[in-house]
Amino acid sequence: MENKELTKQGRGNAFDNKTRRSYMEQPNVKAFNKVFYKKALTGRPLTWESVEELETQLEEYFKLCDETATIPTITAIATWLHCSRELIYRHANNVNSPFHDTLKSVINICHTSLENGAVDGKVNSVVYIFMGKNYFDLEDSKNITVTPATSDSLTNSQETMDAIQKQIEEENIPNAEFTEH
Repeated sequence: MENKELTKQGRGNAFDNKTRRSYMEQPNVKAFNKVFYKKALTGRPLTWESVEELETQLEEYFKLCDETATIPTITAIATWLHCSRELIYRHANNVNSPFHDTLKSVINICHTSLENGAVDGKVNSVVYIFMGKNYFDLEDSKNITVTPATSDSLTNSQETMDAIQKQIEEENIPNAEFTEH
């Protein structure tokens, strides 16, 4: 099935070329991509060996996001830093890493930006939920507490059952005033 058919039928997130072109031609998207692509395609190894170098690289990235009104993402940061998302998470989750605090903060900044965008209605709630679950360890959960039965609760349960049975029996007593014609 072609993308146009998917779009017409409302399935998936398929965009026709006109919609994609329209997005890519926005001035802020063009400005972001111009700088981002140049940085991302340099083909260098990691560009940071110290916390200070990492912070400098991140400041450049966040400045670009501010200038182009672009929400920062972990994937874009990983591309900017010439590493994988997994490497960012490994450092952020390793308290012994010298980059732990910086990258933990970066993840929180990305999450906060996305969250604020969702609250303001600028980020689709489905996108926020997906990214929250996949990148920021959010989850849907419901806590259910199950307590074991005790002899008292069994007694109470039997008393409850007896009371229900009595009520049922009382409700089934025929009305003496009823006569059938």
